[in-house]
Amino acid sequence: MLYRLKDDFKRVSHLYHPRTPNSPMLYAILDGQFKGQVWVDNPESPTACLALSSTPYCFIGGNPSHKVLEMMFKILKAKRHYSIIAPTKSFLNINFKANDLICEDRLQFRLLNFQEELLTSWIAKLPSDFTLRAIDEEIFEKCMWKNSITDYYENKEILFENGYGACIVHKERVVSEAYAGFVRENGAEMFSITRESYRGQNLSTIVSSFVIKNIHAKSLQPILSCDTENIAAIKVATKMGFVEDCTYCFFTHK
Repeated sequence: MLYRLKDDFKRVSHLYHPRTPNSPMLYAILDGQFKGQVWVDNPESPTACLALSSTPYCFIGGNPSHKVLEMMFKILKAKRHYSIIAPTKSFLNINFKANDLICEDRLQFRLLNFQEELLTSWIAKLPSDFTLRAIDEEIFEKCMWKNSITDYYENKEILFENGYGACIVHKERVVSEAYAGFVRENGAEMFSITRESYRGQNLSTIVSSFVIKNIHAKSLQPILSCDTENIAAIKVATKMGFVEDCTYCFFTHK
């Protein structure tokens, strides 16, 4: 049997490796910043844990037995679409076929050296008829990811209190946006999006550079991740000085 914890999620932190891929999201769940559920095999002395977010992403920690894994998959199947964050393809010897999973290769990047001049040079490339600004509650209403982010957090105020976002506006329309949305200790997970008709103008690089400069002032080290085949995202990362941190996998059920 698995038990759903009601509070004090932090007490299962030791079941996860500190360098777990997408760790800012994981710890945002455990810290209560981000909507989620935490299930354990033993409520008093857990040895295995399943952390679910309101996104498809989920994290298995500890050393679950085969029986405990089966119970975890019963919970996961209620989500229909989910992705288990896995450091390797052999993670926990999960049976892909039996659980209708596909393995998606991922890259995680980390910004080890903050290069202010480089980031400033990218920001300076903003076209003159575009505006770059921080996301506040007013402009947030026009953002592309408004609904998703509102669903992810208990309320949008948590994003503004703990994270940071910026956007590029053209003709009163948000055309590119970037967030450092999951913050834990000295780490922040970044994600960005640009409207398809505005791509190819370095807008994602520009707005992300602006976000990085602002979170650096808070001593936060950004990470970002993407599919190994997402050449555009990889180029954005390298333009800003990110280096490859690790490869990992999504075990995805769609």
